[in-house]
Amino acid sequence: MKEFNQYINGRFINSTSTGTTEVLNPCTEEVLSIIPKGSVEDANHALEAAQHAQHAWKSLTAITRAGFLNKMANVIRENRVFLAETLAKEQAKVIGLAQVEIDVTADYFDYNAGWARRIEGEIIQSDRQKEHIFLHKAPIGVAVGICPWNFPFFVMARKVAPSLVTGNTCVIKPSCIAPNTIMEFAKLIENIGLADGVLKFCAWYRRCGW
Repeated sequence: MKEFNQYINGRFINSTSTGTTEVLNPCTEEVLSIIPKGSVEDANHALEAAQHAQHAWKSLTAITRAGFLNKMANVIRENRVFLAETLAKEQAKVIGLAQVEIDVTADYFDYNAGWARRIEGEIIQSDRQKEHIFLHKAPIGVAVGICPWNFPFFVMARKVAPSLVTGNTCVIKPSCIAPNTIMEFAKLIENIGLADGVLKFCAWYRRCGW
């Protein structure tokens, strides 16, 4: 049985809450892991770290940000079997479908990295002479993503990849029912060089069945 801590500001830290949640294999009811329930303080810490990292992250070129997405895709492919087995156990999903979700997630990170070359603005014709209106797309700030249990890994990527490549930092709340694959992913990307605070995995508790 594994125990996971929250990943906030570039490191794994204990929750300020003493509560924990057992993650079960739905098929066998085996306890696979224990995760912290988290707290409002944990969530605020994650958001503050994301806000602090925002300016430096958006100041990077889009193609530099895309390079980190490519690294994430490579990490997933290098660990595809391990991640699929982790996903299959926490969801009781057949291994073939779990492997598909893992592989598609890697492809999705690469797909979004490709958008670094396609983030474009517009020049809009004005009604006034000698005036042009320039439309420039800019990051909006911190993105917060809440992941469900049914496709936890791929949905995580759908929130992380577009946010990061467009210059936004990101806070992810994994499902309380199926967090293990995401938390293993957090461990695997710890050393890819992502700046502290850019991406966080914070398991604050929600009584919502997710």
